[in-house]
This record gives sequence, C-alpha cells and structure tokens, in this order.
Amino acid sequence: MQFAEGDGFQHVHVHFVARSDDWPPAWKGPGVFSAFGADDPVDTGKVTEIMEAVAAHLGTETTPVGPPT
Repeated sequence: MQFAEGDGFQHVHVHFVARSDDWPPAWKGPGVFSAFGADDPVDTGKVTEIMEAVAAHLGTETTPVGPPT
C-alpha cells in the first residue's frame, strides 16, 4: 500500500504487509488493517527477514520497531 494522496505530503508512506495464507477475504486491500491485534500474527522473524531483503534491495537500512503497545 502507498498513501501519499493528501495535500501537503512531502514524503511517501508505504506499508509492507506480511500475510498469512489463511487470512479471511475481508482482510484484503484496505481491510488488512483489521488484522491488527489478530490472535495469530505473522512470525516477527519472517517479517524481519522480508524487511531486511526489501531494505537491501533499496540500498538502505531497516529501523527495527516493536509491536504496537
């Protein structure tokens, strides 16, 4: 997802969403935000692996963050 359509945006804001194969159809597209707080989130190790690969491809470094509190 990429959100930068608002007036005054000076940056590009991108969400990379790691999905589980068995997520419900309602969690496709913008509905993916319904997955926050899911009982069975995608493994954080796998998410880190994906983000590090994306960062390497872009020639940048990752900034680790923890789960929402």
